[in-house]
Amino acid sequence: MAADSVAQYNITKQSGTAMDQCAHAGLVAATYLQAKDQSSYANWKAVERRDCDAAGVPR
Repeated sequence: MAADSVAQYNITKQSGTAMDQCAHAGLVAATYLQAKDQSSYANWKAVERRDCDAAGVPR
């Protein structure tokens, strides 16, 4: 499941908007949270903050 979420995020990095990237980074983080993978969750929360800041959506 996490691999699918990461793959979808990578698609948005290639052809989506900054807002798409922000949203999908949050979805990936949520996937890792559900999987109880604390390290990956923390990494993706950092990606989410970066992408959302770039989209003008502070987190």
